[in-house]
Amino acid sequence: MTSVLMRINTEPVGVNKSASEPKYGECHYLNMNDEEARKEIERRVAEIKRITGHTPVSAQILKDRPDLLLPNMNVSDSVLAGGENIPQKYRHLIALSAAVAGGSPYCIRAQMNDARLFGATEDEVLETIQISSYMGMTLRQSTAYRVFADVYGRELEE
Repeated sequence: MTSVLMRINTEPVGVNKSASEPKYGECHYLNMNDEEARKEIERRVAEIKRITGHTPVSAQILKDRPDLLLPNMNVSDSVLAGGENIPQKYRHLIALSAAVAGGSPYCIRAQMNDARLFGATEDEVLETIQISSYMGMTLRQSTAYRVFADVYGRELEE
């Protein structure tokens, strides 16, 4: 999942919608010829581009597959724009941390820009990169040492 801000509204998908629309968490299967789905994609992609200045790769590739793209966008809405306990700036710093640990330059750039958009300072971004780089390193290091212990018959405490 490309981590992209879908809308600034912090309510999860489905909140404050009419009774005829799917409720939060419900699946809604779309026909590829569904003109409403295509218009919804156009609207949401335009909003993303207006806010972030770019069109996500997932939207570019899946624009003709609303059955795949809209659920992806709904998850992104729920994770990055939803909830009320973690402010937007911190949501995107957390997403930046995951992107750094995962090694995705595209996600790193997108989340770094989104964190800045929501007020993250240069120092906050740098510290996030330091923490996530360290955690990514220790994960790989720990995994490699466990394999080493297994291959060389070393006992480890758990």
